[in-house]
Amino acid sequence: MHHLTTQRLLAFTDHVEFERMVLDILSHLEFPGIDPQSPTVADGGKDGLYYYADQTCAWFAFSLQKGWKTKYDKDLKKALASGKEIKRFIFCTNRDTAALERDARKNTATQNHRIDVDFWDGERLRVALDTICKDIRQTYLGIADNSTIRRKLRYILLDPENEVDGVALWRLEAMLPLMRAPRGVFDLLKGVDLSTVCETNIEIKSFAELLEAYFAFRMFKTQLETYGINFVGEKLKDNTFLAYWQIIAEYCIHVAFGASESDALRWSQLQGVSHDGAKCKTIYPEITKENEFQKLLVKTKESADKCATALEATKNIKSLLVQLSYNI
Repeated sequence: MHHLTTQRLLAFTDHVEFERMVLDILSHLEFPGIDPQSPTVADGGKDGLYYYADQTCAWFAFSLQKGWKTKYDKDLKKALASGKEIKRFIFCTNRDTAALERDARKNTATQNHRIDVDFWDGERLRVALDTICKDIRQTYLGIADNSTIRRKLRYILLDPENEVDGVALWRLEAMLPLMRAPRGVFDLLKGVDLSTVCETNIEIKSFAELLEAYFAFRMFKTQLETYGINFVGEKLKDNTFLAYWQIIAEYCIHVAFGASESDALRWSQLQGVSHDGAKCKTIYPEITKENEFQKLLVKTKESADKCATALEATKNIKSLLVQLSYNI
């Protein structure tokens, strides 16, 4: 989960909900049976207690304040003055804390008060929420588990032939196998906030480029096909059978893209419309003389090449494919 968890942690304003979220995390990870100290009422600086078998305790203090150092000093002072035998003092904040500042406070507490100090700051909370506490993240931050969609992405990138619905063989994408994966990714992510799916900057950049490349390809491909159908229709005014126009247009586009005449004719027959290909071969040289056809053809080819480049970059993202136990 790229930055979104951090953003929502920093945006927390409800101290009660923050306490409950952190208590749930701590209970799940290290302190089962932690005792919340009534977060809705005055607690004397203790937001939670955990008792060990020897009756010593861990004292928890939570803070949403930007000036976490002042809050830390106040809460530690209250803990030391409480009369309880405190083994650990654990300070939890939604703010990031510098490692050297944490270490200094830990050393001081150990030397002067013989207690262990630990910190659960914003980054440590983020790691827990984005890994083994995703159910807690969804409850308090409204961020759903992204494991399913990331698994779908891996399947699409590595095995698009089985994961992405095929297009009719007479359409342009049929002769461009590399388009299967970009189309599958586009269909899966086009309405999704990438920050809820991606976990690194590289992932966001790569998927954004892949989505844009495929969107451009789809747009220019559609414009090319529409132009071709309209051109054929103008040439065949005595024949108003739209499917026939479409077959001839697709034949011309396939051949212009590099397909052989035999393959282009074979694919067009799968449309289920009987023809001998004569009109295809007659109209092809005429349509390729048109500037608009050539312009759209170039843009479609360029966007297809960008799709291939973006796909290759995306398939090399280790953070996305790391769970695979075999070579890609």
